[in-house]
Amino acid sequence: MANSRALCKEYSIITVTGDAHAREWVAGTWRETGITYQQSELVKSEIYLETIPLFARGLVRLPDHSKLLRELRLLERQTHRSGRDSVDHPRGQHDDFSNSCCGALHLVGRIAAYKRPPFVAPGIWSKSGGWISDPCPTTNESTTAAFYDYHANGGGSWPGSNRSGYDW
Repeated sequence: MANSRALCKEYSIITVTGDAHAREWVAGTWRETGITYQQSELVKSEIYLETIPLFARGLVRLPDHSKLLRELRLLERQTHRSGRDSVDHPRGQHDDFSNSCCGALHLVGRIAAYKRPPFVAPGIWSKSGGWISDPCPTTNESTTAAFYDYHANGGGSWPGSNRSGYDW
């Protein structure tokens, strides 16, 4: 655990995610190191199923780790009568490395799939001045400051805001 803690600290990791296996013991052990343990939203079978498209599209490059590769090759997918799929290791085998690897791929895949909305800067349209954005391109001040300067310097209504005269 000391090695894991040191590695997490090196990369500024404050939270780790894992499955429900021995949950309280694992969470307590991580808590003693000052790192928060968060239970995965998915069980390992769901994690395996979620990572299949990443492998199928060739988006994954695995390290040359013999135990990891063996565990991944031995995973078995079964379709139940209900039509639901499950993936697990064969009886008597282990899947610690494959579970960790696919869990990390699932989390990274979720981050990569998240698209941030585009940033839209505020702006005001003026018939006489065009777009006045923040900051104003001509004065490099904020649109709000330009608005007050306009009125302070004797400007009537803000350009483009005179609806009664339909100058917009």
